[in-house]
Amino acid sequence: MSTTGRPRSLDETKRREVVALISVGLGLQDAARYVGCSVSTLRREMQRNADFRQDVRSAEIRSQIDALRAMRAASATHWRAAAWFLERANPRRFARPSLRAFNSDEIQTVLDDVITAAVDEIDDVEVRQRVVRRLAMAGNLAARALDTDAAHRLDAVLPARKTAGEREIDAVLKEIDDRSEESRRILRRGAA
Repeated sequence: MSTTGRPRSLDETKRREVVALISVGLGLQDAARYVGCSVSTLRREMQRNADFRQDVRSAEIRSQIDALRAMRAASATHWRAAAWFLERANPRRFARPSLRAFNSDEIQTVLDDVITAAVDEIDDVEVRQRVVRRLAMAGNLAARALDTDAAHRLDAVLPARKTAGEREIDAVLKEIDDRSEESRRILRRGAA
């Protein structure tokens, strides 16, 4: 029985190459380019071939695990690697606050200024009340959106109350930082 149509561009060798490339950290797009096909071809093959799909997913996870192992090993001897790891593993607690995010006082000030401008500029009482009501409602919706969007939460920007254990960790990190700075000063003096 003869088969009609074009032969598949992903043979077994190319599928193995894709899995190997992804396992070392390449993305689908780069792996597809390497084996000479498009990303959509890879995705179609993953839909058709459950074993290939599982191999690709396992390779993605393996590459992430290898990177995590390397970072954990580096964090055992380098405090900056440990700080980086903590910032990514628990950003709410350890990441630096975003300088572009608004805090609640700034949001309230802007909203108050907008409402005051609307009250000053609109002579018709009925229209003024409608505009103020809509602005207040928009402010409430924005506040709710900030509360539900983890990337823009106000409490991620505002410093949270720390437990005794967290304060102790902060003190240890500060002491490590101070000692590192002192060591650098001593080394500079010795080199001079």
